[in-house]
Amino acid sequence: MPKIWITSDTHFNSAGGVLKYLRKEFQTTEEMNTALIEEWNTVVAPQDTVYHLGDFAEGEEYSEIERIIKQLHGKIIFTPGNHDYGEKIKLYARYFEVEGRIQDEEIIMTHYPIFTALLEETSLRSSGYNERINIHGHMHAWAIQDKRYFNV
Repeated sequence: MPKIWITSDTHFNSAGGVLKYLRKEFQTTEEMNTALIEEWNTVVAPQDTVYHLGDFAEGEEYSEIERIIKQLHGKIIFTPGNHDYGEKIKLYARYFEVEGRIQDEEIIMTHYPIFTALLEETSLRSSGYNERINIHGHMHAWAIQDKRYFNV
């Protein structure tokens, strides 16, 4: 049975801050990319769906980004982050389903955490559920101390 996965901020191809501050175990960008692809494919099966909440890759080495994309298992539904712009979005749209934000009556998935007022808005809810939750990325190791926010 296919599974659903949610991730964000993979920052493939990062030669800067992510490699220096958050993924210190890697010596090179290539080493990090290889490990991330292996970890992804160990967990995600080809028939699975992955919601990626932005900052897929850094830089403008589009052929390298495309090489990475082609190796990843799963159908990817993508919402752009602050490192996803211009030609990268066009590249992603060739392989991913690209959405501004992903939402239903109870969950909103975004790159950035959204304003609390959007979680409390009732006009979109008919289920009687009192509040929505926001599954988001962008914050890396930090978290909002509110049960309605889930940083991935």
